[in-house]
Amino acid sequence: MVGTEHASVRLRAVRWAVECPNLTLAERAVLVDLCVRVSQAADGHELLVQPMIPRIAERTGIAVDTVRQRLVGLNRLGLLKRSGGGALVAVQVGAQPARRRSQATDWDLEVQRVYEDSGFCACWEAYPRKDKKRDAARAWVTEVERKPGPGADELEADIRARVVGVWRGRTRRTVPLFATYLRGAEWEGANEEPGAIIGETAGGAAGSNLDRLRRRAGS
Repeated sequence: MVGTEHASVRLRAVRWAVECPNLTLAERAVLVDLCVRVSQAADGHELLVQPMIPRIAERTGIAVDTVRQRLVGLNRLGLLKRSGGGALVAVQVGAQPARRRSQATDWDLEVQRVYEDSGFCACWEAYPRKDKKRDAARAWVTEVERKPGPGADELEADIRARVVGVWRGRTRRTVPLFATYLRGAEWEGANEEPGAIIGETAGGAAGSNLDRLRRRAGS
């Protein structure tokens, strides 16, 4: 009987998470994952779960950084509440999400969408320097999505080649920002010459990394 009641509690929580309005796809996926694993507290009033971020990321296919951000967002919306000294969260089943703090701009919505894009997430995870993610997302929109050329798979392969090539042995701070990598003409050709210094061009070629990859794709 206890097992049946437990299953009923989880089912109710999952149904609420699926139907909860005004959530992004990633927010809903994280919330559903938590609801599948809730347990009723001893007092019978709270539904508790331990948010194991790497496990959530693995089960949902969402990047670890994005899962962490979505948990913070769900807390701000009033759908989660810290409990047990912070190790657990209480899922607020039945609650309606609070109004978001400010009206999102078009760029806010674009950045939010890119954060949940699997291609961007794969390249971001592969990239050795994790600074200014928002600017990186904006560069992804302007340099990758809005221009013809290489896709995320080719960019990821280029990044991984640089990590074991021209960037090998360097500190992360000497690697250009991801947004700079996408936009910056000064990095043109660096990957073709293993001895090249970051910031110098190979053979004086001009254009961005994406321009080089576009030319390669069209040849």
